[in-house]
Amino acid sequence: MADWKIPKSSCPVCREVLDAATGLGHGNAPAPGAVTLCAGCGSALLLGEDLSLQVVPPDVWAEVIEDHPYLTRVREALLDLIQKGKAKGGGGEL
Repeated sequence: MADWKIPKSSCPVCREVLDAATGLGHGNAPAPGAVTLCAGCGSALLLGEDLSLQVVPPDVWAEVIEDHPYLTRVREALLDLIQKGKAKGGGGEL
């Protein structure tokens, strides 16, 4: 996994300020259109053209899950960590 800096941006769902993304295996820097998870609330987010955070439309999330079904488990694990107060400080870029 690689950690990448992104411009500070607030999650549109919970307002957590995020400034980093962690790639899950590819080693590619975050790019517009990439999907990430908020470390504050677990919401699926889309990186905009300026790498700002946007809510992922449900149809896009459904396509992502169809192509990468393991991401459901990743999100569930993140939500569990958030509930236990152990996940703050960066998203997981997918």
